Amino acid sequence: LSAPQNLVAFCFCCSVELLLMAIQGLPIAANGAFNCNSGACARTVWLQLSPRGPTFEDGSFDLTANHVRGDGVGALAASGTAAAVILSVASQRRLHHSRRSVRSKRKAVDEKHQSRIGRNTLSLGRTEMPQGGGIKPDRSCSYLHLLGDAEASLLQEFRGMLPGIAARVFQESTKAKAAGSLPLVWGVDLTEANAASNILLLKFLRAADMDLQAAATRLLETLKFRADEDINALPGVQLSEHFQGHDSFGGQDVAGRPVLISRYGNMDNDLVFGNTDEFVRYRLQTMEKAMAQLSFERAGAEDLCQIHDYSGVPLLFKSEEVKASVGAMAKVLSTHYPETKGVTIFVKFPVVFSKLFQVFSTFIPEKTRKKFVILSESDQGLLFKYIRPEVVPEYLGGMLTGNQQQQQQQQQQLSDVACNQVSVRPRSRADAILQEVPAAGAAVAWELRVCSQEVDYEIAFVPQGEAPEVVVAATQLLTAKDGVVSGEYVSQEPGTLVCRFSNQRAWFQDRLCLFRASAIE
Repeated sequence: LSAPQNLVAFCFCCSVELLLMAIQGLPIAANGAFNCNSGACARTVWLQLSPRGPTFEDGSFDLTANHVRGDGVGALAASGTAAAVILSVASQRRLHHSRRSVRSKRKAVDEKHQSRIGRNTLSLGRTEMPQGGGIKPDRSCSYLHLLGDAEASLLQEFRGMLPGIAARVFQESTKAKAAGSLPLVWGVDLTEANAASNILLLKFLRAADMDLQAAATRLLETLKFRADEDINALPGVQLSEHFQGHDSFGGQDVAGRPVLISRYGNMDNDLVFGNTDEFVRYRLQTMEKAMAQLSFERAGAEDLCQIHDYSGVPLLFKSEEVKASVGAMAKVLSTHYPETKGVTIFVKFPVVFSKLFQVFSTFIPEKTRKKFVILSESDQGLLFKYIRPEVVPEYLGGMLTGNQQQQQQQQQQLSDVACNQVSVRPRSRADAILQEVPAAGAAVAWELRVCSQEVDYEIAFVPQGEAPEVVVAATQLLTAKDGVVSGEYVSQEPGTLVCRFSNQRAWFQDRLCLFRASAIE
């Protein structure tokens, strides 16, 4: 097969695999606990599905829901027929498994989840209601500004384990013992009882699904790793030249998270991925610099927005070296950088793959789906839902220019001005008001661009009276490669400065255009 055919086949297989994973993840039996997200914090609800007949096969059943309060199980909340689609798929799945297989899977899932009532998954195969005392610590409430009594108690217990964890670190790490203190984690001293250290401890608890012992073990290993590998010194290490220039930090996303942009198109794969250890240290250095952007304040951002730019990357570029390096990096990050992935946006992906992902992402759990976004060359409108266009770099379709002189001009004239967007339909025109000019002699600075492909545009000044309009910039072609174009205009009378975008060259696709303007001294 040709490279494009290989890619299509690969994308199709990936999408089908995602669908199968989603179906395989459906419950065989559907009794269990999940979170009802009503109010400031999730409440535990117990669901029980009861077949109206001898089995679930005919799709007829009753659904009973009960709230779980601190003093036990609350009153009946609802009863009726529901979730027919889920049960139908689950029933179909049962037909493809032997009775022994179904029993073993129920037992395995039961053993894994029976003590984790607060999770967003059903505890399969259980028919009894959870009884007894207090509310279990809830992962969704395990943020410093959302802590309930159960979560606060677990955090306090975790903090009480720190002296024992520290003793183990000094015992098992020669470098930590020589240093005489625990290594900082992203600039935070965990031994100090403050908001920042509490936020980090909660990260380890959430990553361990509120399992205190698992969180303590993970923290122990991370502290040893940071001491032994001298991670805190990495940001100041000068790496080889082939690791330089691929990563940058671009302000904050709409949720206040630091933005890390990594560009893969200009990488020399043989050099960058050839040595796994060096590649991992390169990515860890980048992560340490990114995490340093976080202040770890109560109710503040706790994780990152990462953009992976795949423009210029060959359709099929994975080699054994790439797979090995990426696999090693993923293992280290998943083990020692818990709860750091806010959202990862893959931009300028092949259109086929991005569209297939958007279709089949419906079957991926929402918590996971929200962390990954795959966009094609012309999906800037979706990108701007995560990052404001004025802080998106020019090469990604935004307004932040790479030209230093133009950046200085932006900072002086338009730094506080938000960008406006207009989508121009095929074979049509859209007029955009750049600036209302209240009096003669007023000066206006303006910027605009098309995010992908091309449009025609003109700038005109329309006076308030009956005087003819003034052509400021005659009709001309504007392409995405032109990036941001700018100019200034001094009016001779009150009026309106407008831009007219024309998409006459396209038959089917809209063109997204950005513009902003402001009066200047």
